[in-house]
Amino acid sequence: MRSVNDRIADEIRRHAISLARYSEHEKQSIFRMLNRLFGQLRNDLQDSDITTGRTRYQRRRLELLFKQVRSTIATSYEGIGKRTETGLKSLAEIEGEWAVSMLNKSLGVKFLTMTPATAEQLAAIASDVLIEGAPSSEWWSRQSEKLLNNFKDQMRQGWTRGETLDQLMKRLTGGLDEDGNPYFDLRKGTRRGAEATIRTSVQAVANDARMRVYKDNADIIEGLQWVSTLDLRTTVECVARDGLVWDINGNPIGHNISFDMPPIHWGCRSTLCPVTKSFREMGIPIGEFPESTRASIDGQVPESQTFEKWISGKPDKYADEVFGKGRAELWRQGKISVRDMVDQRGNPLTLEQLRKSI
Repeated sequence: MRSVNDRIADEIRRHAISLARYSEHEKQSIFRMLNRLFGQLRNDLQDSDITTGRTRYQRRRLELLFKQVRSTIATSYEGIGKRTETGLKSLAEIEGEWAVSMLNKSLGVKFLTMTPATAEQLAAIASDVLIEGAPSSEWWSRQSEKLLNNFKDQMRQGWTRGETLDQLMKRLTGGLDEDGNPYFDLRKGTRRGAEATIRTSVQAVANDARMRVYKDNADIIEGLQWVSTLDLRTTVECVARDGLVWDINGNPIGHNISFDMPPIHWGCRSTLCPVTKSFREMGIPIGEFPESTRASIDGQVPESQTFEKWISGKPDKYADEVFGKGRAELWRQGKISVRDMVDQRGNPLTLEQLRKSI
């Protein structure tokens, strides 16, 4: 019979697919907004009249273009930020409710609840959750400023070289110059930054919302197990944490790596799986429940295929790509484990540091 904690782990992994689909939906919506933004930038550029020479008048027109573009970009990113925050607010509430429902379903008994205080906190998560030390709204603001600066740099370069309007347009959305060399593609870099912000924001809000539910029910939840995605995009930091367990207060259990809430880097897809206590640990007379229920709620950490087990069954090139050839070779020789590749903060060690530790 599979334990409750094994069933919970399965539900967490299955739900990750739904989150990935939500991220993709949001990405496509934001990309449409960015397409409209770049359409407006093309209009601003076309109306600027800066390509008929490099006179004092044209320089003045260039500065007026930058002023107009600042307004265009700021307005667009303000809309992007508002849309994203609204979506993340709803996501936080949904994730909190899902966590309660999923855990009660897995337990077979309605043990978990959500306090009014936590329900109220979930509504504020979208603006409070930090990604790399800053809220999502600030990252959108930084991207807005970055796009403006890149636009100004590209237009100045093209204007100084006396480029035509068509050549300047290529600096916005990509293309080749007369020698076949690619122009700096403003749209491509802007999309890449937007995608990273969306995916990381979704993970941050989802994990934070669930964590509040877990802490709300600390009398039932005794620990948290790290679950990393099994593919070649998984970083060393997440590989080293895969399968590790901390108690509900973040204290390591059976290892010395300190606790950090995922996402721990841009694009991080890791999540935390709650580990329930056994009936005895909860102080509940187990005779009150059917035998099948008693046997499944055993408080054991769920069994799963760790990333290290997964990659050990793959060709050498897989480990070389994830760990780097030097680390991978030491790992294959049995001189280091995946956890040896990071320090107590979970930060990757250099190859030189690893060799000194052997």
